[in-house]
Amino acid sequence: MYIWFYQLNIFSIKSAIGFGVGLGANVLIRFALKYSSKIYGLILVNCISRSMGWLEGFSLKVFR
Repeated sequence: MYIWFYQLNIFSIKSAIGFGVGLGANVLIRFALKYSSKIYGLILVNCISRSMGWLEGFSLKVFR
């Protein structure tokens, strides 16, 4: 997830608009909360506003 932050810096992009569907929307929300200065806006479709499930938590731990 945090590789986006480095990619934005490499290409000298000051801010971006994120578009996410489903799990991608949840990932974008977490990214926006951590790096709010890099996000200009979000377009979220079918995101879930509850805590992460076991599968999402597992994937964040494994693929970090």
